[in-house]
Amino acid sequence: MVNLVSSCMDCNRGKSNVLLTALPEVQVANLEQQREQLAQLKAMAKLARDHRALIEDMFQEISAFWIDKEGEDPAKLQVSGQLASAIRRFLKVLPASAVMEASEITWDRLPHAERWNQTKYFCGVCYRTIDKKNGIPMPWEKKGQTDA
Repeated sequence: MVNLVSSCMDCNRGKSNVLLTALPEVQVANLEQQREQLAQLKAMAKLARDHRALIEDMFQEISAFWIDKEGEDPAKLQVSGQLASAIRRFLKVLPASAVMEASEITWDRLPHAERWNQTKYFCGVCYRTIDKKNGIPMPWEKKGQTDA
């Protein structure tokens, strides 16, 4: 026996009949926990990608509505700039049907207005929808009274 080394009593206490190739239980538990965390991160990343794709699909549909109302071909154009940013932002906090309804209300009220004025009106309708959803009355409403 060439590789025997004398050790102190404390060092020798930790030795046993466990092979050095076997991982200690603590390391196995940590490894399993890390695997679970990685699986969760991958699932969250996929969910985030799916959510972004869904918002983009809804954006395309609402954009097509606006472009069609302007008399252009939705297959060739889409809304851009501040209106596009607003649509995407509101799609994150409102159902797509509410954002589409806000678009329809805007076009019903301001069919010949400049895009900037339509965008401001659209944002106002969306913010009002959010306020209603959160139970926030408008300044002109009496306390405790909301329009139905």
